[in-house]
Amino acid sequence: MPLMVFAIMAVLSVEGRKVPTGPNQEKSPADLLGNLLGGLTGLVGNTLNQLIDHLKSLLNGILDLTQQELLKLVDVLNLLKSMGIVITDEKLKLTAQRVVLINGLTNGIWEAKLGFFSLLPDEDQKKLCGVFDIEIENIVGRDTSEVNRGGRDKRQASQANCNYTTEFDVRDKWPKCSPFINQVQHQGLCGSCWAISTASVYTDRHCIERDKKGLSTPNNASFTYSSFDVLACSPEKGCSGGWPHKAWDSIKSNGICTGTDFNSNTGCKPYPFKPTGRYPILKSCKKSCTNEYWGVPYDTDRRNYVTSTSTIKGENAIKEEIHENGPVVACFSVYKDFYSHADGSDGHVWGDYDRSHAVVIVGYGTASCGYEKIPYWIIRNSWGTNSTGEGFLKFRRGNNECGIEQTVSFGIPKVN
Repeated sequence: MPLMVFAIMAVLSVEGRKVPTGPNQEKSPADLLGNLLGGLTGLVGNTLNQLIDHLKSLLNGILDLTQQELLKLVDVLNLLKSMGIVITDEKLKLTAQRVVLINGLTNGIWEAKLGFFSLLPDEDQKKLCGVFDIEIENIVGRDTSEVNRGGRDKRQASQANCNYTTEFDVRDKWPKCSPFINQVQHQGLCGSCWAISTASVYTDRHCIERDKKGLSTPNNASFTYSSFDVLACSPEKGCSGGWPHKAWDSIKSNGICTGTDFNSNTGCKPYPFKPTGRYPILKSCKKSCTNEYWGVPYDTDRRNYVTSTSTIKGENAIKEEIHENGPVVACFSVYKDFYSHADGSDGHVWGDYDRSHAVVIVGYGTASCGYEKIPYWIIRNSWGTNSTGEGFLKFRRGNNECGIEQTVSFGIPKVN
């Protein structure tokens, strides 16, 4: 085991221990980073140069970041600061050490980076994952103690050493619906992934069903369906979590109204939480449009249903379903390494279990990584376009990685 990785593992093994606090500890030099940020959201000139120099010094011997990566890191730190989250020197160094450790475990198949999601406090990371715990079945486990830890350097590589071949993508089969399928929402710090994934798949499949029938497929708010309606009006736990299959049952019974994401802010019930809101408050379900300018009454707008719902498991069943009817909702267990994922075919290699998360499967392919073939799913996430792959990522396929192939749900939209 390389000395660097061994040393980092030793540091991380004690990170959970409590450190005595007192007046001296409260005034530790760890706040120098916060002082340099100074609460500003647009650093320029000497202040920016001073911060860059401090980051270089702080990360020296851990991560060798390019100037562009350092500037991106400054933007991330400013964004977190604007949300009331101050990243201390200690937190930044610890997260950088985690990135190096993870990259030493992935064997080049995927890359971890220092960024917004990896720097979020634990409590806020958990808010991104809104599916109740799943018990992983028939998982093909990998003992990370046997993973090759050598050969990785201290750079944040921009791409894993693999070539990717897409074998199927719903956007290629139904190109008229690709504007909908390409839409990546941002859930903010609300555990609404279960609602967003379900509503977005309903939107995708509604377009696909219209295309199958030879109907027009307008890309507008009248054909975009509301994750907020599902979030607030399904019998689940709102931002605290829920199950996608129960969201599908709710649509079958009650329908779903129109509504876009926060930025577009149109339709009957657009998503109400901005991406940078740290403490979203979900109001109770209202049987009316929240957009007062929408010209269609809620009871009329909500007359969108599914003819059937279903849950499936297993790689072949998932492939068959997306070939026939389009995207599906999948759930998986999230471990600490996932928040650092930047590129490549994600698979768990390090860290404790956090919570479970819902995403959308839109296709699949195979990565050629040296002599190794890594099958993957093409996943649409709901953490915005500034996340991995502008909101789309690759996730290991065929071995129920983190349970992703065992709790898959969908519905067939009713199209007249």
